Amino acid sequence: MWEKESRTMLRKIALATLVGTLLLVSSLALPAPVAAQQTGPWVDEIIFSVIPQEQAVASVSAGDTDIYVFPLETPTDKVAARDDPNIDTYEAVTGLKDMWVNPVPFDPTATDKINPFVVREAREALNYAIDREHIIAEILGGFGLPYVAHHFRNQPDYARDAGFFAKLEAKYSYDPSKAKAQMESALATVPGVTIEDG
Repeated sequence: MWEKESRTMLRKIALATLVGTLLLVSSLALPAPVAAQQTGPWVDEIIFSVIPQEQAVASVSAGDTDIYVFPLETPTDKVAARDDPNIDTYEAVTGLKDMWVNPVPFDPTATDKINPFVVREAREALNYAIDREHIIAEILGGFGLPYVAHHFRNQPDYARDAGFFAKLEAKYSYDPSKAKAQMESALATVPGVTIEDG
């Protein structure tokens, strides 16, 4: 009987200790969360404006606009922004200029309408006919990268297999003689197709 009373007493003491501990912890004063440290001026307002692209460089340079977040399209604007001491520029890949070819087969009943690009080798020959480096230098003002495969040099996935992509770029580099020969060979079997003046 003494054991039973002893166990009951121990349970009461344990329960009282637990309740007392919980009350003590809940009554402690915890510090309030620390606010984030201000590291610069607070922004009172943000004003969004529509600025024609041809005015963007001058507006940022004059201080009328703080940020212009859209890509500059013309080489003249890109060079002006890059060379302006009042403007900080950040170069990034912002677009893609590519050429799509329709590979849909021609209608065999319409003898006057032939799609030469239904032939895979004819589509491939276009890769040799396009001087990507010339387009980048002369049309894009040096602002661009050649694009041969589904990834190009500035993309992270290119680095995963850079050797493969470098070989692909070398394989499809500008070669007008190869383009002409392959196009002629590919289309020689297509009835009604003649190549005139190269």
